[in-house]
Amino acid sequence: MKLVLKKYVYVIVGFLLSTIGYLYCIIRNVNLAEQIDMYFNFIKSSKIDELIFLWLKFFALFIMLNIIVILEKKRNVEKRKIYHSMLYASNHIIRNFLYQSHILKMEAEENITFNKNTINMFEEGKDEAMLLLKKLSSITKIDDKSIYNSIKEEAENKNSTM
Repeated sequence: MKLVLKKYVYVIVGFLLSTIGYLYCIIRNVNLAEQIDMYFNFIKSSKIDELIFLWLKFFALFIMLNIIVILEKKRNVEKRKIYHSMLYASNHIIRNFLYQSHILKMEAEENITFNKNTINMFEEGKDEAMLLLKKLSSITKIDDKSIYNSIKEEAENKNSTM
């Protein structure tokens, strides 16, 4: 019984309101058709309907703009999630590679005939890679330009020294 009442609560409320309204009109001897006609004549003469439609247009525009902004925010949140997961994965892969290549550096240091400049170049490259990873991790605005600008300085410095 409770489920039926919950399911049809609006139907029951509507039925009760319309019954009360009908009984009120009968008891007070109100001609409802005449009252509705007077109401529409009042709206027509005072141009309220035009104002209502004007406000409805502004309201609809406001709602559409809000929906667009909300969708854009959702898109940016998704873009940020994808960026962070890709960044996490690439950081993991690159750091694993750097740590594994550190083993090669240790082997090269043990070898007396290995060129020490090569070991120094490896250290500089590893430090630069770690610095670039940190810079990429600290990007706040996710787009091509900000990603490029975050590593631009290091890339230009490297190109000028070559």
